[in-house]
Amino acid sequence: MQLDIIPPWWRRTDVQIGALGLLLSLLAGGFLWRARELQQRNRALQLVHDERELAFHQARESRDRLGQADALLRRMTMKLEAAKEEERKHLARELHDEFGQALAGIKINLGVARMQSPDLTALKPMQDATLLVDGLISQVRALSLNLRPPLLDEVGLVAALETYLHTVARRGGTAIEAKLDPAVSMPDPQRRIAVFRIVQEAITNALRHADAGTVKVTLKARDGGVSIEVIDDGRGFDVVAVMNGGAGGLGLFGQRERVHDLGGEWTIDSQLGHGTRLHAFIPATGDSDARHSG
Repeated sequence: MQLDIIPPWWRRTDVQIGALGLLLSLLAGGFLWRARELQQRNRALQLVHDERELAFHQARESRDRLGQADALLRRMTMKLEAAKEEERKHLARELHDEFGQALAGIKINLGVARMQSPDLTALKPMQDATLLVDGLISQVRALSLNLRPPLLDEVGLVAALETYLHTVARRGGTAIEAKLDPAVSMPDPQRRIAVFRIVQEAITNALRHADAGTVKVTLKARDGGVSIEVIDDGRGFDVVAVMNGGAGGLGLFGQRERVHDLGGEWTIDSQLGHGTRLHAFIPATGDSDARHSG
């Protein structure tokens, strides 16, 4: 008698082969699904990467354009400052050489005519005319001093500033405390006039806009250059607002760029109701000399 042993269905070869095939199919399907998911994520990441690169590229272009615009603005500012200085020099020479000499000649002629005139009734008008000419001569000298002080080239920076500050204090009635280091030396004319202009513009701003009662000016020889400090007790102002286009901002911006172009440092601190402090340092020599001579 022959016995046929039938194994359980899960041990049948065809069932095991089918189960193995189903398992492989599930594994393959899971692998393909995971692969597609990874591809989608990779495409999303690539898209983000491309967008980031585009943003970086646009930012670099914007930065380059901003840098070019800033450089152009600086060049235009320096050209403007140079043109202003040249025009001031021309006007000062014209006032001194032409108007000053003409007024001096008129005064001499009036004096001669007054001494030679037999008509006593004409003396009073001549005296009045002489006084008027004296006033005009004083105004011409003051204008010439503000435009381009001749002492700056004749006797040096410290003496020119002393004369200027004394004249302003006497004319405006403002207390100006000056501490000018006699060791200060600035052989280069461009740097010398820059130091003078910084002090002059700070004094003008303090008297005209800040209504200051006292102004302190300090000039020191330091590190092969000149340190400048001007402090006033005026009404002060919002530095950020002014430097970003407010009234007087162009003048301060031009002054700052002029100092930076000479390789120096320039800062200004002010608060409404608490006065203003301006500090600058201009080296006696620097890289800008080669740029300007080239």
